[in-house]
Amino acid sequence: MKIDAGTVEEFFAACGERESEMRRLDELICKAVPSLKRQLHVSPSITMLGYGIFEYRTKSVSGGDWPAIAIAPQKNNLSLYICAVKDGKYITELYEGKLGKVS
Repeated sequence: MKIDAGTVEEFFAACGERESEMRRLDELICKAVPSLKRQLHVSPSITMLGYGIFEYRTKSVSGGDWPAIAIAPQKNNLSLYICAVKDGKYITELYEGKLGKVS
């Protein structure tokens, strides 16, 4: 969901009915990984609250920044994005049995 926000507080305020859920998730992430800097990540199609930034490269993209963890409100749910690898597999793949339906 694209949110027009320039600050983290504007982002939360623009989350509407999901604001309290987003704040709680933010609190949990900040507590779990306090070393990851929190900031807005704005792309052409989505605004996310990101934690930690890494540079990525693909065959078609020479490079860009992406959050290691991000949260975003959607129309019917919240999205949690985790971009981490352990033992050559994405974290979500390693723990999908415990996490339920993930992609």
